[in-house]
Amino acid sequence: MFWTKLWPIYILPLFVFAFSAIVVLHTLRKRTVRDEEPQIPLRSHGLLSGLINTFELIFRARKFMMKTSRHNGAFVPNKVPLLFGNIYLIRGPESLETLWKLSGHSSSTELHGFYFGRIFGMPGKAESLYANDDSGFASKPHPASNVHPNSRIDYITHQVLKEFLLSDASMELAPRFLARIQSRFAEIHIGYQWSEKEDLLGFLEMELLKANMEISHHMYGFYRPFPKWTIRKAHAARARILAALKEWQMRVVKGEMTDKNVYWTATKVKKWHAKFLALNGFDDDTIASLYLGIIWVSNYNFIISIFWMVLETYRCPSLLTVVKEPLSQISAQLIMNEPSQFALIQSIYAETLRLRTEAYITRRFPHRSVELGKKWVIPRNKICLASTHPAHQDNDVWNTYDGLYPLNTFWAERFLVHHHDPLSGPLNPAYRDTL
Repeated sequence: MFWTKLWPIYILPLFVFAFSAIVVLHTLRKRTVRDEEPQIPLRSHGLLSGLINTFELIFRARKFMMKTSRHNGAFVPNKVPLLFGNIYLIRGPESLETLWKLSGHSSSTELHGFYFGRIFGMPGKAESLYANDDSGFASKPHPASNVHPNSRIDYITHQVLKEFLLSDASMELAPRFLARIQSRFAEIHIGYQWSEKEDLLGFLEMELLKANMEISHHMYGFYRPFPKWTIRKAHAARARILAALKEWQMRVVKGEMTDKNVYWTATKVKKWHAKFLALNGFDDDTIASLYLGIIWVSNYNFIISIFWMVLETYRCPSLLTVVKEPLSQISAQLIMNEPSQFALIQSIYAETLRLRTEAYITRRFPHRSVELGKKWVIPRNKICLASTHPAHQDNDVWNTYDGLYPLNTFWAERFLVHHHDPLSGPLNPAYRDTL
């Protein structure tokens, strides 16, 4: 059944993150100096707390993130000891808001280097760039940083991705995908009789992103410290995709492909390629690994969101009827062009992201301690970790319609605002009144 296939998808990012965080903590331990502690340091106690916390973060990350950081009924930053050092879990709206504002002075490149190297096959000479870059992603490096301009991987990657998303081609991304998926579904032989499929997620994977799934089902093998010969299929799948990406970028750079047959235009791709090649330790193999990581992360989160939107809509007959009625009379292209006219669909999408998707955000401030809100001080060079799941389950922030729709359930209309109903809308009315 698709449920047995779905749980590894959630376990994988949690396990990979926890394992990589331990590796990074171990490398940072030697270069971290004594600094200010939080004004009210909250932490687990006991001789075995580091071992227990590490085990729970690896194997029960979601539960661990939900139960940690609660103090006197409120969610606050918490210092958690692990086997190789302390990690700071950031919770609470005020602390998270400050964390985002200060992100320009932070770094998370060590974890990026771990992911690209271990999972996406990036050569080791480029990994050191991620570990040593403390200049930040702003155009002007941090005043205390001594990183050479040709080693500023955080800034160059941020710059390329920003240009990537703001280019004219990004405006055509959704319509282009829509046209291709309609064409793909038209090729599927669907008759007038019901045909039972036991794996909805597998169907969506194969029909939407078949190539991406070739490597996704082998991901476990890459973060385990197993020799290559024990996971040959995983390495073979990754090697095929990396070779295809490398061949594509070489054809673009050599002028064999023009702006007309390269979606992001050959001119832009060659420009990005030159920026990456200028980085110390980067070559064509490194760039292919970088592209693979970006492609996989972007596509896989997309598939999970589609899966849950389809499932939640179809298992509620009344919701399905309401959604299908307007869709049967208009084109999908109109929805893409005028999404605000279809508020219910937008609400279903937002509720899917709130309930069913999860992300872990890491920050490290390598040059100075930072104050979060008015109470807490995070020491210099310590890893801060925030998870979207606890924030998405915060009863003080989100609306449950006076308890009728708990936050651990799907409510299609949670993000709809009805002007005649003061209890409607995504925010808890009490919290909304404080803004």
